[in-house]
Amino acid sequence: MEDGKIIPIKYKVEEGVLNPSTITIKCTDVDGQVNKEELATYTAATPKETLIQIYEGILTIERRYGWIDENKGKLLFQHFGRSLKGEPLRRWEKATKNLRTFTLATFKSSWNELVEEEFGEEAYDDQIEYLLGTRKPKEMTVTEWIDRLEVINNGAA
Repeated sequence: MEDGKIIPIKYKVEEGVLNPSTITIKCTDVDGQVNKEELATYTAATPKETLIQIYEGILTIERRYGWIDENKGKLLFQHFGRSLKGEPLRRWEKATKNLRTFTLATFKSSWNELVEEEFGEEAYDDQIEYLLGTRKPKEMTVTEWIDRLEVINNGAA
């Protein structure tokens, strides 16, 4: 109690201590500099869009630091797994359990398994149907619309 007010317990916990909303990944660039990259975390209660943002984020980090090119592909799988909590993490571990090669192709294959589990088996078909059947909003330019479709399509691939 401060100044006669009761402070709810949820506000007494420092953000990120018990329920971290991001993870930090230490990465070394080609110059030997250590950088910190952050990714959101995803749980069963997190909006599904967050999972797609994490996927896009981890692929961006992989391109930046070249894990696959430097035969450190396992880092891609491990750091993506670190961003998952609870049931999504168990599903990721199941999808990657027996992998022997850690390539971009096997990562995307494991990603597709996770997406089917999280979004349902029809998610890909639904997304393709949406892409084919949606008209450009009047307020968007053609370039903006194409950019938006590319983002959606990359999430489906």
